[in-house]
Amino acid sequence: MTDRRSPAALLVFRRRILSVVATTLAVGMGTLAVVVPLVAPAGTIVDAVVLAVAATVHLTAARTVGRRWEPGGAVCAAYLTTVVALFATGVALSSVPESDAFWFVLVPLGLSAMNMSRRAHAAVTAMALVAGWVAAGIGPGLVPSLVFPRSVAATIFAVTLWALNHRLELALIEVERARATLEQRNDELAGVNARLEQVDRARESFVATVAHELRTPLTVVVGTTDTIRTHWDRLDGDAHRDLVDLIGRNASAIEGIVSTMLDLARIERGGFEPDEQPVDIVELATASVARLLPVLAQHPVTVTVPAGTRALGDAALLERVVDNLLTNTARHTPPGTPVEVCATVEDDGVRLAVVDEGPGIAAPELARLGEAFYRPGTAEDRRGQAGVG
Repeated sequence: MTDRRSPAALLVFRRRILSVVATTLAVGMGTLAVVVPLVAPAGTIVDAVVLAVAATVHLTAARTVGRRWEPGGAVCAAYLTTVVALFATGVALSSVPESDAFWFVLVPLGLSAMNMSRRAHAAVTAMALVAGWVAAGIGPGLVPSLVFPRSVAATIFAVTLWALNHRLELALIEVERARATLEQRNDELAGVNARLEQVDRARESFVATVAHELRTPLTVVVGTTDTIRTHWDRLDGDAHRDLVDLIGRNASAIEGIVSTMLDLARIERGGFEPDEQPVDIVELATASVARLLPVLAQHPVTVTVPAGTRALGDAALLERVVDNLLTNTARHTPPGTPVEVCATVEDDGVRLAVVDEGPGIAAPELARLGEAFYRPGTAEDRRGQAGVG
């Protein structure tokens, strides 16, 4: 073979071809071994014996070499050498004048062309031709004048068959590579389709969640506005302020949801670029806690950030991160749970964290926290909790 790294499918194909050819030769030579004594003089019994031995060798090869052959394997080389030896023996001992036993040299040459490398095939061809000449000189069946044209024909046969087999091998290798490439592309397409389906499901869930999240604050805003419009004259100043504050809080909630949707759209388009500037972490953490005091009313909050701590980042995005963490803490921890906003200076930046002593998140769900629109827990667990994931 030309490529010792041939694909597995090509290796199986060659084993099957070798097994089929060896089995066919075994049947053919076995038949000749039975027929020759019946139709030829008694002296050709030697030919029948050689044919019977050859049939046995081919049958054994079909059941062994044809099942376990490997590129450039010594077992296949031994098989071909045995066939050449049987061919030479038949030529040397043949009692038939001008016998055509020399044509049996085509058997090892054909098998060699299909199953050996170019160098090994050339060696087998040379060995077979030399053995034929030596056997012809010893035996009574052939004379040199008959051996020469047969040797030329056998050489042409060996070269032609190897060239054809080489082309076939290259074609099979290309087919195998194309099949492997196609399978890889199919796997990639399957992965893309799975991701698209996941995105579609996430979008459907997101739309449903956003619709639900928007409905509540919008209902409050609309209802409160109707109340102010209808009962303005009957409401005192404190009631006016409370209602306006209620409208403001729910409008802020709507603004947060819309901002999240816009940010996600920009991220998907690849147009989301953070505005990195030096950020005062103390000021950022303190402002977030102050902004969320109504949400954190039932949680004691402390800010532990070394004075003068600064870091390079997008202040607006960092504020949203801290706000989201504090809001989630308020939602998912029992009242009275202490909350701490802390920061530590490290070699490559600042580690900012929101720490609480709540129930935490189940280990299987931690890996999915960065997944778009994902919300831990079951729908029952999330009942009454705002958020889009």
